[in-house]
Amino acid sequence: GNYFGNSSETSIEFSMEDYTFSLIKCVNEGNVTGRHHVGGIGGDFAITSYSYSSNFDRVVLSQSYSDGDVSGETKVGGILGSSHGAVNICYSTGEVSATTSTVGGIVGDFSNGWQARIANCYSLAEISGTEKAGGIVGLAESVTINNVITPEPSY
Repeated sequence: GNYFGNSSETSIEFSMEDYTFSLIKCVNEGNVTGRHHVGGIGGDFAITSYSYSSNFDRVVLSQSYSDGDVSGETKVGGILGSSHGAVNICYSTGEVSATTSTVGGIVGDFSNGWQARIANCYSLAEISGTEKAGGIVGLAESVTINNVITPEPSY
């Protein structure tokens, strides 16, 4: 497909009680420009650890959208520049561009999070980048991607 990743499942159950931090119903209707980790809603959406503990905070962004142009050098996403958390029920429109690499309609760099997953999202954004460009995710490592939609590419 046009997104990065493959799965046989069609949905993921999200329980907000499973997360320590939740960002819900966030909206961006303006343009965002930066260098690294640039997103319409957030730049770097990461899991943080508790002090003196092996427990991790769990973060989720849900029911949010970005309707503006997003641009930067690397790790650029319509919703998040980079993420190690969960993204659920989100969409992006507009133009999303990276001058070097790693650009996605929802998340630019989505990797290495023990609970990193994206579900029930779509992007109608126009994506441009030199490498690691995807309709949903530019770079995905050790993540779960389910139930996402991108438009058919136009040539």
